[in-house]
Amino acid sequence: MIIFGRNTKNIGTKTFEINCPNCHHHQLRLTAYQSMFHFFWIPTFPYKKQYFVDCENCGSCYTKEILHEDNGGPVVHAKKERINIKTPWWAFSGTFLIAITHIYRWFLFYFH
Repeated sequence: MIIFGRNTKNIGTKTFEINCPNCHHHQLRLTAYQSMFHFFWIPTFPYKKQYFVDCENCGSCYTKEILHEDNGGPVVHAKKERINIKTPWWAFSGTFLIAITHIYRWFLFYFH
């Protein structure tokens, strides 16, 4: 029996000093979620990252594009404040385990 599937995890949250279009509160929170394929409940590889922006005051939810000037929001420069939240290393732990297993089996086959 092989057990596999997918799961979504919260991989980070950042707060920005930007006014909410709904209630004009001065802080919006960016949350990143990473979807991962897992094998025996061990994350093997990530395949999709989603960003959500919500207001801490009124709870309104927006897309990441609200942070850009093109849509009427203030500019957030990538050098000044990083919008992207990186995928954690443990999201590839299953891939590392599979690679180590294959290297070990190759080593046993050719050197013993």
